[in-house]
Amino acid sequence: MKLYLSSYEIGASSDTLLSLIGDNKRAGIITNASDGFKQDRRHGWVTRAISTLSELGLDAHELDLRQYFGNLNDLEQHLNQLGLIWAIGGNTFILRRAMRESGFDQLLPHLLEKADIVYGGFSAGACVLVPSLRGIHLADEPEKTASGYNSEIIWDGLNLVDFYFVPHYRSVHRESQMMEDVIQYYENHHMKYYALADGEALVINGSTFECVGYPTAPSTEFR
Repeated sequence: MKLYLSSYEIGASSDTLLSLIGDNKRAGIITNASDGFKQDRRHGWVTRAISTLSELGLDAHELDLRQYFGNLNDLEQHLNQLGLIWAIGGNTFILRRAMRESGFDQLLPHLLEKADIVYGGFSAGACVLVPSLRGIHLADEPEKTASGYNSEIIWDGLNLVDFYFVPHYRSVHRESQMMEDVIQYYENHHMKYYALADGEALVINGSTFECVGYPTAPSTEFR
């Protein structure tokens, strides 16, 4: 299993991400965490994500899971063509709904058994992998939804890691202060967590686990 879980965007270790990816440079960017944004803001996030990965030499395109709601076979065929699945930040609960309604949550565990595919993401794109979304609800909006979605709140994460992920830790980010409440929740409930500052990423490559990058504040933010 190859994972690159960043606090904010790629972070300070793009070379590490590239080293995980094999010969297949095709990257699908899951954008659904931004589906609750206004259209112009969402467009800015998507354009920025495509540009960032393209500048690294990847063949990047948007992968909107809404196009695969109820169409698991086509989604599986698409995912099998990728070397990187990258999930951007936004609302963790909307992203989780998209992953269920498309069947992505069924496919990802099997995909990660392959040696030639990487799952990466930042903020919500990383938070969704944990056992439960309780805790991150203090910094997110569980009830928030978007057109075409079931309104049911899904509290289960994908459970692909055995810890909880806290992004934007003591960083220059508008959600940073709320993450202190998230951490307190995890500590009160004796839940193992990793708190990362913007610029840092957790990298899992088989049995190897490390934190890379260095704390830094992004010079600009899409708000």
